[in-house]
Amino acid sequence: MKKIFVIILFIATGLLQSKGKDYSFNLSSINKGDQAERCVWVVNTSEGPVSIVNIETGCVCTKASFDRKPIPVGDSTKVNITFSAKDPGVFYKVVLIKTTDTDCDSKVTIRGRVLTNGR
Repeated sequence: MKKIFVIILFIATGLLQSKGKDYSFNLSSINKGDQAERCVWVVNTSEGPVSIVNIETGCVCTKASFDRKPIPVGDSTKVNITFSAKDPGVFYKVVLIKTTDTDCDSKVTIRGRVLTNGR
């Protein structure tokens, strides 16, 4: 059975919560027009290579970049997720990381509040 783990590292401040294959970042407050970036490491702990085939972000304000090369056993690859704060108010964004093994797919959520003029 193929297994991969997603390890989440911080590039900016945020709270990490982990439950199974679901991960979330609480960005707290972010000013309108700013961007927040998070780095997600996908680690292959299976018996064979695994590839990320697609990352679904659900909206244009959230983007992801990743390397499409297969991840060898015991190795990892980095996924960069960027949120652009465009609309004021509370937000909840879901990023789905899809791999060549659907048992290894992961979900990353990003939530917080976009402020205008610091409020």
